Amino acid sequence: MTELDPVDRKLLSLLKRNAAAKYAELGQQLNLSAPAVFERVKRLRKSGAIRRYTVDVSPAATGFGLGAYILVYLKRRTCEEVFQDLGDFPEIEECHSLAGEASMMLKVRTGTSKDLETLICALWHVDGIDRTVTMLMLDTYHDDGVRVA
Repeated sequence: MTELDPVDRKLLSLLKRNAAAKYAELGQQLNLSAPAVFERVKRLRKSGAIRRYTVDVSPAATGFGLGAYILVYLKRRTCEEVFQDLGDFPEIEECHSLAGEASMMLKVRTGTSKDLETLICALWHVDGIDRTVTMLMLDTYHDDGVRVA
């Protein structure tokens, strides 16, 4: 991956705020020409620093406003092996392997508490999952994604 210079970091920060910003607008804020911004973005994409462009959707607006973190404790299987079996669960937004007592942490979103209960029960039937601990999200005060600067 390419080493990020201060201009790259500022560009990434601006794109995080508005991925649809025009190169000319970004160039004005970076003191660069639009073609220079284009070349930087192209290089950052090629290097993998920019993985994808996305839209930040309100979970409540989609009907999936109930969020939870689920700690997953494994037996007999690795995180990577169990992860392969989790692809059938669209409720899972994030999946992380952990160091510590729990093996994995899932960030999930469902529409209702009953949907969450159904998901948890389904997880218990995945081979290798020994037990789970669920923590319900009450509110989100800050979620800014990856820190750039």
